[in-house]
Amino acid sequence: MNNLISVVNTQELTNGILSELHLQSSKEFINPDTYPTYQNIQQGLLFIERKLVDIDQIVSDDELLGTQGFYTQLARTTVADKKQLTRHSIIENGLMLSRLPISIVQLPNGKFASLDGRTRLDIFEVDCKLKNVIADVYEYDTNYSHIKQQLAGQRFAMIANCDEAPSSPFTMDDIVRHTVNAVQTNGISREDIKNEVELVNKNQFSQLKINKMVLRIKNILEESKEGVPLVNTYDEKSAPQWLKNIAKIQSNQNNNGIYYLTVSSTFHTKFIPWAAKKYQELLLDIALNNKTKCKQLRIVVYVSDLSSSDLELSWKTGIDKFRNQVEKLMNLVCKTWFTNIPEITNKVVMYGAIPSVYSLEQKYPMNKIVRFTQDLKDQTFDEIDLPKTLDDYLDIN
Repeated sequence: MNNLISVVNTQELTNGILSELHLQSSKEFINPDTYPTYQNIQQGLLFIERKLVDIDQIVSDDELLGTQGFYTQLARTTVADKKQLTRHSIIENGLMLSRLPISIVQLPNGKFASLDGRTRLDIFEVDCKLKNVIADVYEYDTNYSHIKQQLAGQRFAMIANCDEAPSSPFTMDDIVRHTVNAVQTNGISREDIKNEVELVNKNQFSQLKINKMVLRIKNILEESKEGVPLVNTYDEKSAPQWLKNIAKIQSNQNNNGIYYLTVSSTFHTKFIPWAAKKYQELLLDIALNNKTKCKQLRIVVYVSDLSSSDLELSWKTGIDKFRNQVEKLMNLVCKTWFTNIPEITNKVVMYGAIPSVYSLEQKYPMNKIVRFTQDLKDQTFDEIDLPKTLDDYLDIN
């Protein structure tokens, strides 16, 4: 092609219409006949062609989502976080024909719905005043059920965030919402939840975050079904809120001189210097603000990362591992820096844990601290609940 165009200055298109030459240039840069598309991955969706499409033929998500009909598309939960950068790139640098165009799906009435590129489509229409766009057009494969067709379109919308500059990747919330919808519409079974998350994730998030998403999805589905979630998960902000609002416990309550701190179970290797620093900060705060003298600083542990394959075991193991690791570290410190074991005044104590798993609420109520000394009698969950001999394991008398 002699007249290959790489960049279109949309401000120079006085009539707002992209030409056949622009379309052919796009095909020259990325040939849709040889470029790996998603139709072989998403059963239920087929690629038709790359073509010029009038913008007024592409219906909005509001129109589709409002009908709640079969062909509705599940739009991303968030607007692209780099929309302003994308707008600046397109307006200042022009429309790059060397990059993948937006993707749309043809509806039975002849109009189109967005699969990806919603941010760019809005910029083309509002800022560039374009009347048409270059688009990769898909259709639903009638060899598959309506549910599978819709699921294919929704998967595409999650995965096909093309290599736009600057990019606008989807979020964990998008994946969670998509997968919840896929289960609720019978597109996938509950057993397929993790596989679905990994499919649309496409290496965007770590395995740890994948597990968190799977747990959130199962939580949402369980709560919508039974009215009660599977677990409560906590972080640096929500753990103190649980202590205050759910357990109804505050530091120096009624001027009793007992103070509380929450700590993540993943923090065990840094716990000793962390606790020492927090205790010194507390003493300074007490002195400066004339608060009640500290009789005891109680540490309450929470587990932030739970495995959905066995929630009960994951919670208990998280607490046990934290306690065991801290005890080992304390012994190492004492043996390394002190000739004789120093007398412990118990100013800072490992007090208990925040309950997380609803299936255990009869034994460990969700609104009370699981106290290590009183409730567990200073045993670990492993010592309390797991068999200690092969005979116990095989239930042999």
